[in-house]
Amino acid sequence: MLRTRRRYSDAFKAKVALEAIKGVSTVADLASRHTVHANQITQWKKQAENALPTVFGSRKGDDTRRQEELTDRNYQQIGQLKVELDWLKQNLSWTVERKRMAIDLRHPSISIASAGPSPQHGLTTGITARIRRTSN
Repeated sequence: MLRTRRRYSDAFKAKVALEAIKGVSTVADLASRHTVHANQITQWKKQAENALPTVFGSRKGDDTRRQEELTDRNYQQIGQLKVELDWLKQNLSWTVERKRMAIDLRHPSISIASAGPSPQHGLTTGITARIRRTSN
């Protein structure tokens, strides 16, 4: 005759293990009262004693909060990069004239190298500008 394996809930295991840790009654008494083998109660007791230091030492709340902050920062950066990419996609399709109008010639990092025809292309219109690197 086969017996099916009994499964115990975590709450039941914790209750029996706590009673064994307290030592109010013997393991044999607990085994007969809860109809569990004494060796099983001893195992649960050892598992509970080994897990107790992690209960008070674990900072899952801090880890979760840090992870959420990191996720929020990443989503914010993704949003910012998406806006910049959309702007670039829109503005890369500008005509040459539109790009020239967008350049502020009075900006301190731009100096006029030459005005008039471009020596490379022989164009008679436009301004060739050189951008100087400025230290931040």
